[in-house]
Order: sequence, then C-alpha cells, then structure tokens
Amino acid sequence: MKNVAFYYALANNIFIIGTIVITAYCYYYMAKQFMGKKRNVWLVGFVYFAVMLLLYYIPITISNFVVYGIGTLSGFLVMYWIEREKVEQKMFLAITFFSLRWLSFSMESCVEIGCYQIIKKGIKENNDWHIWFLVFITQLLFSFLFSFLLLFFAVWLIQKVYIYKEEGMTRKELMLLFIPSLSGIMGYLMLKYYNQIYETDTKKSIYNIYGGYNLLCFITYAIYFGAILVLIFLFQGIKSTQREERQNHMLQNQVEEIKAHVEKVEKLYREIRGIRHDMGNHIMILQNLYEKREYQEAKAYMTQLKQELDKITPEIKTGNPITDIILTEKQKEAEEKGIAFHCNFHYPQSTKINVFDISVILNNAITNAMENVNVRDNPYIEISSYREKNAYLIEVKNSFSNELLLNEKTGLPKTTKEEKDKHGFGLENIRRVAQKYFGDMDITQKDQLVTLTVMLMLE
Repeated sequence: MKNVAFYYALANNIFIIGTIVITAYCYYYMAKQFMGKKRNVWLVGFVYFAVMLLLYYIPITISNFVVYGIGTLSGFLVMYWIEREKVEQKMFLAITFFSLRWLSFSMESCVEIGCYQIIKKGIKENNDWHIWFLVFITQLLFSFLFSFLLLFFAVWLIQKVYIYKEEGMTRKELMLLFIPSLSGIMGYLMLKYYNQIYETDTKKSIYNIYGGYNLLCFITYAIYFGAILVLIFLFQGIKSTQREERQNHMLQNQVEEIKAHVEKVEKLYREIRGIRHDMGNHIMILQNLYEKREYQEAKAYMTQLKQELDKITPEIKTGNPITDIILTEKQKEAEEKGIAFHCNFHYPQSTKINVFDISVILNNAITNAMENVNVRDNPYIEISSYREKNAYLIEVKNSFSNELLLNEKTGLPKTTKEEKDKHGFGLENIRRVAQKYFGDMDITQKDQLVTLTVMLMLE
C-alpha cells in the first residue's frame, strides 16, 4: 500500500506543478499582448511560477485563495517594474486574470465531480487499485487539459477583443471592468462557503446529496466567466465609438481650417484684383517721378509697393493657392518655434487628387512633425513631393533624437503623450486618405531623422 500512496502523491505533485506552469504561461501570454516593452515580459510568468511553487512547498498552511492572490500580485509587480505606465490597465489585467483563473478551474471542478459520480456508480464494486488509479490519472489529465484550454481561450479572446491595448485606462473605466471580476470572485467564495458550512454541519458532501447543486455552481461560474468577456467586448465597442467620434470631430475641425484657408485665398485674390485695378495709377505715378528725375521718391514708392505685394503674396509657391497658404502658415509657425522649415512641395496638377485630401495630409503630417522635433541643435522640418511613374509621393522629415517606437500591428508610432487616447488620430487620418487613393503611408527612422512617406496612386 505504501507504493500505491507514493504513486498517488507523485501523480498529484506532477499535476499541481503542471497546473502552475500552464497558469503561469497564460499570465505571461496575457501580459505580453498589452506590454509595450516585450523583451522582459517572460519574467511575469517566471516570477508567478516561482512564487506559486515556493508557496506550495512551504510547510505553513495557507488558503489557496490567498496563495493565488499572492502569485497574481507578484505578476502585477513585475509588469509595473518592467513598464511603469498604464498602471490602471495592469491592475485590470491582474484582477481579470485572477478571477478568470478561479472561474475556469471551478468550472472544470464541477465537470470533474459530475464525471466522477458517474464513473463511481459504474465501478463501485471493483476494488482493484489499478482501475481506481487509472481513474485518478484520467481525472488529472482531464482537469489539466480542460482548465488550461478554458483559461487560455479566455486570455486569447481578451487579447483579440481588446483592440486598443496601447491606450491607457482611467480609474472609472477600471472600476467598470472590475465589477464582473469582483462579482465572479465573490460568487465563488459564497458557493464554497455554503459548501463548507453544509459539510461541517452534516459531515456529508453537498454534491453527493444534491446533484443539482453542482450544476447550479457550473452555470453560475459560466455566467460570471461570460460576463467578464462580454463587458470587455462592450467596453472596446464604446472605445471604438469614442475614437470614431473624436476622429470625425478632428476632421470637422480640419474642414473648418480648410474653409479658413479658402477664405484667405479669396481675400488674396480680391487684394490682387485691387492692385491690378490700381496698377495703372501706380505706373503713371512712377512714370511721372522718373520724368521729373525724382529717383529717390520713385525708389521709395517702388519699395513701398513691393512691400504691399509681399504682404498679400504667399512666400511658398506650390502650384495651388490653398496649399500655398497652408505651407506658408506652417512655415511661420515653425519659425516662431525656432524650427528651420524647408519646402520643396509641388501640388500634383492635372490629377484626380482632391486639394482637401492633400490639405489633410499636409496639416496632420507637419503638425505631427512639429510636435515631435526634439533636437536642441538645428531642429528642422523638410517637406517634399515627387512623382514616380503612377505614384505621387509626399515626404515629411523632421529631426528626432529619441528612438522611434512603432506599434507592431498598425505600424504607427506609439505616442508618448500622457493622454494617449486623445492623440494619434492625425496619422490615422493620413493613412485613411492614402488608402482612398489605393496608397499607404510609412514611417522610418535613420539616426536622428524621422521620415513620413505618403504614397497616392494617380491612376
């Protein structure tokens, strides 16, 4: 019988260590999808595994609930140590994982109890320990696979549904997402508490007396389990709607800016027409001054006339009055900030490309470049355009001393601004315009130079 006890103990130890391994892997996999710095994320799973293994083998008796709480907390602390940003989101990950872990294993336990009762009835008169040991091993394997697949499915589904991982989370959003996880944990504790009271009072298992209780527990856990996933899905839907509203608001602002530029162009044309109307008078005055050999007065008059023309004439000539105005204003804004502004942009004449779309690209690209010029010595922005066969390309370059971090999925830079959910729409709007013309955009960095390239297909 000693050998039998040894085999049972060995199988049980292997099962527990294996369970810790798969749980640690799921924790790591969940954290990896949300962490910006993925290089050391494996430490989340490793530390969780080490802490859980240590707590399992220490001789002090500790509640499983407390043990898994300590393990989950250790994973959260590692996430915070690796990346001290988006703390609320990391709290959400830890709390959600803790709840999903309990619910998935509890659902598996309900299924296991039901299966065991059926098997027990079938072989209750068989006393061969080999058969009972085989049943025990089968139960462990089933428990291992079922709980792992259920937990991994939940983690996988969360990272698929949770689209905006790069964005932070407010405390109100954390509390909203915390409710189903807390409800699941409290529901689990209450059912277990009732079970313990019943067994203490009656010295019998409630599962054996009331078979429906086991089914009730499974349904309850499944509802909590589903509620967590559904709320995350709905939350991302709300975030998507908010982002779309902000994008539309931003586009509306840009439409208003374009209208303002058009009004400036119309004002420019009116002033030019006025100058043309008065040009005969100006020429007559200059002619009279030269005939009277009053050269100093003629020179002063010409200087004043040239200054008036310079005031109403954009400094940058692109081939389109609207882009002239936009780039001239951006040049003045850059010079006020001490940023050198170089422009070699030419509007694509005789093409189907809309000036509004070009304006969206220029406004967003230059604004983004201006916000991210962080070189102290000789900061600059350079805008150029050229045609390559059937493609029209716009390049916006800016000096940038930091390392440019790109989102693996979108290819767009990760914003370093505090309110991350309110930024990043400019580049998304540029991409949307580019895709309208069957093109795309690309961002690269070489040394201290970041280049944004936008390609639009002409045909």
